[in-house]
Amino acid sequence: MLSFDHLEELSRTPTASWAIWNDNGPNDIAFFSAKLESLHGRVVILGLNRGNRAHGQETIPFVNFHTPNHRGDKRLERFIQGHQLKEIIGGCMTDLSLEIDTDSNKVKIDNPEAAVDDLYSQLRFFNEPRRTIICIGNKTFDTLCSGLGLKGSRYKKDQDNLNLRMASANLKGEHWSVYRVWLHSSYGKFEEYGEVELPKQLDYINDQIATLRSP
Repeated sequence: MLSFDHLEELSRTPTASWAIWNDNGPNDIAFFSAKLESLHGRVVILGLNRGNRAHGQETIPFVNFHTPNHRGDKRLERFIQGHQLKEIIGGCMTDLSLEIDTDSNKVKIDNPEAAVDDLYSQLRFFNEPRRTIICIGNKTFDTLCSGLGLKGSRYKKDQDNLNLRMASANLKGEHWSVYRVWLHSSYGKFEEYGEVELPKQLDYINDQIATLRSP
C-alpha cells in the first residue's frame, strides 16, 4: 500500500493525480490520504500535457484531471467512477510533459526515452510486475511507444472494433500493456469519440485487466 510519506512526495509532482474523485468535497490531499488503500500503480492513465486552466494551479496537489467544472475531467469521473470500473479506479494519473498548453499540437517532447524514465520514476513507489498504461490520444500513445522503442509493426490489432490502438513492452522487469483511447476532451465533430466510444474503450480495458488478474 502507498504510504502517506510517498503520497506527500508525489503531491509535489504537478502532473500527478489519481483516478478517484470526491463526490462530497474537494479533491485535496486529505481526501486522497483517506483513500490510500484504494490507490495503486497497476493502471496508469496518461495524458500528454495539461491545458491552460492549469496556469496558477501548479502548487495545488493532485488537481490534474480533477479541475472543477472541466467537462473532460468530469467525463473521466463519470466513465470510470460512475461506471464502477474497479480495476481502473484508484490508478495513477499523470502526463508525459510538464508543459502547459491547451493546443497539444504545440507540445513537443524531444526526448521520449527521458519522458518514459520520468514516468517510471513516478511509479517507483509501486512494485508491479504488470501495468496497464491508458494513453489519452494518439500523440501520447505514439510518444510513449517511441520512448519504449516500439515501432508500428509491434502494435496489436483491435479485434473488437473499438478503435483502440494497442502495444506491449517490457521495461526494467515490468510488463506494460499500452492502450490508446480517445481524448476525454473531444468535442464538436469529434463529440462521439469522447462521449460514446471512450466509455466503451474504458469498459473493455477494465474487463481485460480483470481477466488477467483472475486466478
